[in-house]
Amino acid sequence: LLHAGYPWVEETGLLVNNFSHVYSDFSSMIYSAGTAGYRSILAMLEAAPTNKIMYASDAGGEPESLWHAALHFKDQLAKHWS
Repeated sequence: LLHAGYPWVEETGLLVNNFSHVYSDFSSMIYSAGTAGYRSILAMLEAAPTNKIMYASDAGGEPESLWHAALHFKDQLAKHWS
């Protein structure tokens, strides 16, 4: 399920957790979620096994947006672990 199902991240996490053939990625969800990015990361990590969550930076458009999406994701994820 692309982009962690944003804005239905909790529901997506439950689907990933309960069905063996369902996986999700954070992808451009972080780029489009804005300030909700941190909360969305936490919701997905709480609901789904980490071996079924992937990361991709398919923000699209200019190369700078790919860089920004990866940087923003790293910053948001760091907030969780610090």
